Amino acid sequence: STILMIFFFTILPRVNRPLWDFLNPNPEATIGFSETVELGGAESLNPRGRLAFRAESPSLPGGELYWRGNVLNEPLERRWIRSDQVQPEQAHPKGGRLIEQTFYPEDRRGRILFALDLPVELRQVSARRQGDATFLRNRNQPLQRLYYSARSRLGAALIPSAGIDPEFYLKLPDGIAARILELASSLDGGEDPKADLESLNGYFRRGGYHYSMSNLPTGEDALEQFLFTAKAGHCEFFASSFATLARLMGLPARLVGGYLGGEYNDLGGYYLVTEDMAHVWVEVYLGPEGWVRIDPSRYALNSGEELIARRGGNLSLLRRVWDGLDHAWGRAIVRFDLSSQLQLFRSASGSLRQLGTGVNPRDLLGPAVAILMIAGAVWLLLRFKFGPSTSKRLEQGFRRGLEKKIGPLARNPALGLYELARRSGNTEAEEFVKIFAQALYNDRKLSRPEIRELKALLRLL
Repeated sequence: STILMIFFFTILPRVNRPLWDFLNPNPEATIGFSETVELGGAESLNPRGRLAFRAESPSLPGGELYWRGNVLNEPLERRWIRSDQVQPEQAHPKGGRLIEQTFYPEDRRGRILFALDLPVELRQVSARRQGDATFLRNRNQPLQRLYYSARSRLGAALIPSAGIDPEFYLKLPDGIAARILELASSLDGGEDPKADLESLNGYFRRGGYHYSMSNLPTGEDALEQFLFTAKAGHCEFFASSFATLARLMGLPARLVGGYLGGEYNDLGGYYLVTEDMAHVWVEVYLGPEGWVRIDPSRYALNSGEELIARRGGNLSLLRRVWDGLDHAWGRAIVRFDLSSQLQLFRSASGSLRQLGTGVNPRDLLGPAVAILMIAGAVWLLLRFKFGPSTSKRLEQGFRRGLEKKIGPLARNPALGLYELARRSGNTEAEEFVKIFAQALYNDRKLSRPEIRELKALLRLL
């Protein structure tokens, strides 16, 4: 262990990223977390994403993996922004169960800090808690060593101690389309906020909407297109339209931006959260009950498949091992500053000299590099031997089968399996997705009989 330590700390001053960073071949993400929401700017989004953060935490149900980041409280035409022109609000989580987390962000320059919804406090970081249960990092925080602990209350209510500014949370820009005004008026249930909220929820449940990242509404009337014609969009469309209708019905509402889901590495006890898991949901104020979380995206007809894509527990053993090593490297080595590295190196060198070995630590560099190269070769062999997981191979076979029926569209990663089956109009395809989703959506592996049946359906395709 001393030899390996000497090797790593010899090369470490020349390394400014995790040792196994080559395992992440797509460093640039086309979608991800943003401090604003703007609709109608793109016809499609690429769902690939780089790592956003790792969060050490107990394993949790997928429906609880809302990582809170930013609150967007003011709509401006097609955009939602965070405004400080609002009465200061002191809200605190009430109830729920306490969960501890430790975060290792990839972007150590970002000012917004994340935690499971609802966060109570952050430690080991210089940050300001906002009244709406968000945290902003102070700019003087050292970038090289940014990691922090968080305490959250899952299932808690966010209750302002002195109420809110209702006028601010009902404000909307001029020029709302007449059809949207009429829809809000038809859903208004009277003086009871809970009845209004249930009416709005029911509309989205029965509205026939789909979650999609392609063929999106564009232009100035993107929100109107989403509600009445396209009826397909990503989380920003669902959240923006829901919050707009809520405000028109007299329900104070705002958007919350963060992430949803994560892949759990049980070997390291942490979640991998990537930029393609960026998500937006809504909070509605219900008086004594405080701010209530509503995720309108869950009302999409294909929401089950969207949750499957974000749920944890789908990492292969090989990837869990290697990412666990990468995380350990980040925790134990990469976070050290250069002076700490040199001090440990000098201590190790002095220990060897005291033992009378006569070994120059730098003479060990060559053998250590050879060991590392052999380890890399073993990794490549294992990678080719094991390949993708069974569920991944089945999904790939499904897309190849549908490609013969609907063309290259089947290869589009932005289209989920439910959507592809619907477009194909094929009975076998619909049966395949039903079996496939029933297993994965319930966080369990496919059984052998299910795998045999799925393979049989693929042969028919």
